[in-house]
Amino acid sequence: MEKVKMSKSRQKKLEAENKRLFTQRVFQAALEAIPPAVESARKINVSISGQNYNRYIRFSAYGMSCSILIYKDGNIAIQLKEAFHDDYNAQVFAFTLDESAQHGFETHFREVLGWLIPVFMENVPYDFHTFMDYVSGTQDFEKAHELVEKDFRGSEDTETGKGRGN
Repeated sequence: MEKVKMSKSRQKKLEAENKRLFTQRVFQAALEAIPPAVESARKINVSISGQNYNRYIRFSAYGMSCSILIYKDGNIAIQLKEAFHDDYNAQVFAFTLDESAQHGFETHFREVLGWLIPVFMENVPYDFHTFMDYVSGTQDFEKAHELVEKDFRGSEDTETGKGRGN
C-alpha cells in the first residue's frame, strides 16, 4: 500500500479531533454512571462544570469530595478528598492516539465509576473515611478498593452482596 503524506497542520487537526471525540466519550460515560449510582441516595450534591474545554464532575459532602477531571488534552484524573486524610490525586489515563488503548480505558473507566461513585455515596458496607484509610495505605485507589472489598465483604459475592454458597 502506498503511504499517504499528510501535512502537519492536517495531522494536528486529526489529532485534535481524536482528543475531542475521546474526551466526549469519557464525559458521556461519567454522566451515564451517575443515575444508577445515586438512585438510593437521600442527598446528592453533584456539580458539573467546564472551563477551556476541560470537564469536571464533582461529588461533594461535608468534609469530602470525589472529582472526575477530564482534560482537553485527553488526560483523565481522579481526585479524592476527605477531611482526615491527605488529598489523593491520580492520573488514570495519559492520552494516546492508540484507539484500542482509548477503548480499553473507556471500558475500564465505566467499571471504576460503577464502584467509585457508590463508595463515595456510602452505598456500600463501609464509609468513605474507611475507604480513604485504605487509599492512604496503598496510594492506589483501585488497589484500595480491592482490599476494602475483601475485608468488608469477606465471603460475600461483591457483585450481588450475597454470601457465597447461598
